[in-house]
Amino acid sequence: MNFFQKVIYKATPQSVKNKIVKDFSTQSNFTSWIGKVFFGIENDTLATNENIFSVVSRLSNVLASLPFKLYKEYDVQNTDEFNQLYFAPNVNQTLEDVIKSLEVSRNTNGNGYAILIRDIRAKVEHLIPLDPNNVEPMIERESHELWYRIRNEGRTYFIHHLDMIHVKHISIISTWKGISPIQVLKNSNQYDKAVREFALKEMQNTRDSFILKYGQNV
Repeated sequence: MNFFQKVIYKATPQSVKNKIVKDFSTQSNFTSWIGKVFFGIENDTLATNENIFSVVSRLSNVLASLPFKLYKEYDVQNTDEFNQLYFAPNVNQTLEDVIKSLEVSRNTNGNGYAILIRDIRAKVEHLIPLDPNNVEPMIERESHELWYRIRNEGRTYFIHHLDMIHVKHISIISTWKGISPIQVLKNSNQYDKAVREFALKEMQNTRDSFILKYGQNV
């Protein structure tokens, strides 16, 4: 840990520390989340609305294609830690995949989360994106610090904000979660879906169809 992290750890109340799952590095199983399909209003809308799909796809692809470099002052650095994060942030994804996942979550759920898995020297070893529906930011009552409650396979974990990446859309002052653009567009999407279903139903309903015949003098 660096000096700041040590200060945070010492200032953390014991009641909060007791809530954190012991032996986190060996008992947690966040890697099982990678590649899972989570169903919800965001995924359903993204899969059925081509306009939203195209916008979210372009935003995520553009962001993931931007250069990712480590600088010290004005010089580009090349370290083993950076190379591992760049080429293999976790066992199943590239850094481009991770960035895309975070941006897609941010533009659908309103929030994108990734957990930083550290080694015994507190250096980042893995970067794993999480399902935003299973993450809840909260403020600890005594220290007033931001923690994240994560649910995974029947277990609950409490992760300090120093070990999380949270990208979000705009939010109100009383909450730490971003506003979901899909929820904002919910009524418009429902109206658009209803119009499409009605039009398709009318086109497929041949019983009520009819043919007009005109005379040659018309």
